[in-house]
Amino acid sequence: MKKISIILISMLLCAGCTNNHLQNKKKLSKGYSKDENSAYYYEIKIQNSDSKTFEILNDNYAKDENNAYWQKHKIKQSDPGTFEALSNTHARDKNRIYWNGFEIRRSINPVDPNTFEALNNVYAKDNNSGYFRFSSIFDSDGKTFAVLNEHYAKDKNFGYYESEKILDSSGETFEALSEEYAKDKEYGYYSGGKIEGSDGKTFEALSYNYAKDKNYAYYWSKIIEEANPKTFEVLSNFYAKDKESGYYSGEKIEGSNGETFEGLNTSYAKDKKYVYYKGKIVIDADSKTFEIFDQYIFNSFAKDKNFGYCYGKKIEGSDGATFEILSKTYAKDKNFAYWGDKKLEGADVKTFESFNFHQNSTHNDSYAKDKNFGYFEGNKIQGSDGDTFIALNYYYAKDKNYGYHSFLDNEGLKISESHGASFEVVSEEFARDKNHGYYGGRLVKKSNGATFTYLYDVYARDKNYLYEGAEILDEDN
Repeated sequence: MKKISIILISMLLCAGCTNNHLQNKKKLSKGYSKDENSAYYYEIKIQNSDSKTFEILNDNYAKDENNAYWQKHKIKQSDPGTFEALSNTHARDKNRIYWNGFEIRRSINPVDPNTFEALNNVYAKDNNSGYFRFSSIFDSDGKTFAVLNEHYAKDKNFGYYESEKILDSSGETFEALSEEYAKDKEYGYYSGGKIEGSDGKTFEALSYNYAKDKNYAYYWSKIIEEANPKTFEVLSNFYAKDKESGYYSGEKIEGSNGETFEGLNTSYAKDKKYVYYKGKIVIDADSKTFEIFDQYIFNSFAKDKNFGYCYGKKIEGSDGATFEILSKTYAKDKNFAYWGDKKLEGADVKTFESFNFHQNSTHNDSYAKDKNFGYFEGNKIQGSDGDTFIALNYYYAKDKNYGYHSFLDNEGLKISESHGASFEVVSEEFARDKNHGYYGGRLVKKSNGATFTYLYDVYARDKNYLYEGAEILDEDN
């Protein structure tokens, strides 16, 4: 068992090895609670807190008669008598200003708590200066400092990107166009950098990565030399076009036809002659009948009258007429089931189905099943029972016999100690059954399944112990 520092134990071992404190605990907010002895942040004891005088100020800040707190951490040298939260990130007392519990400092003069003002979660100002997070912005003018969004700000003299002054910018005419793009009377800017050759008066942001002015179109801050800004338009995150050509990631697609060019999603596009995947021609694809399945979610699969496609490649042997997607990574037609472009030999097509948990994330949907077996990333899980197999989240699955975890490097991902019928997830990585708790598919030794509960981050507890991952946190460690 790994060594746990005395400090960490004292912070986390919030109830010794009993559950008695939970019986009289009062919920104060989403994260904060208290009982007659102490205050807690997501069930983790706030060391040396005073329950009788403890009060929450917002979701992140709290105080008692002795200290102020950011989440579960004591704010050093704070004055609780005058401490107040200004936002979820900013706070102050009679002596200091804080951002996420850290003291905000100026390099020359101290921060002025009387005129200090939180502008959003990252920017603030006083009469002397602007501030980004816990640092002052050098040479900024506090009296005229104004926030534009989470990244850009300005004063009477300059524009600013986060904590940096944008040299050559005009504060008087500076404006943010998006989180990435800004302009003034002279230039356009990307992530705080001046775009050489740009025209500020006509500069406009088209998306988070495309912009244009009267002279040029831009990808990020790079000039797209061959593009016509008058007819240039954005089709998706990466595709754009003008009257002559299509473009992918700011590069002209040779041979494309701008008049008929259309973006289908972030990966696929087509014109009257060709289909494109990430700017490259898809071999053998039929432009007239080519279609995607979902504009935002399923970027990998597509089909035409003849074939199914995955990641821009024809799936050999697939049938376009009956090809259908099941998730981001699974598909099937009348003949076969597929994991990407991999044909799943032996899978029962009629009963084959995928579990789709992460439609709007970068996660692949790795579990599937047919009447006979469960599958993970296109591989049959040996010994699994297809009739009762079900995915619980991206990592965990179960059938009538066992629980399974995607990162286990053993026979069929099986959690050998688990009880399938009572197996359930309690968080993304914690699970339990009637007998035990589990973390990352590993048995949490000495855990009690009936009382095993997820707390916060990598912490869980039952009636006997507090756990960090699969390890017991104990005073004897």
